[in-house]
Amino acid sequence: MLGLAIFLLLSSALFGVQPKTVTVKIEYNGLSTDISTEINFEEEITVLEALMKVAKVQTHPIGEHVFVDAINDFENRKGEKA
Repeated sequence: MLGLAIFLLLSSALFGVQPKTVTVKIEYNGLSTDISTEINFEEEITVLEALMKVAKVQTHPIGEHVFVDAINDFENRKGEKA
């Protein structure tokens, strides 16, 4: 079972301060080496856009939504948590 967790840390945004960077973390739950990378903050950046700056991301659209199929070649499997 692939357990990927992705976090976008905007701690300074909680205090009303404009962050200069954001940290993108990808945790592989022991299946690979975890990644933690800082990127420059951009106004209105989405989590998916931040993730795409630091990882190879495969997606597919359904209606007006975008679903992530794989991150750095770790694929989502239907019926399992991803």
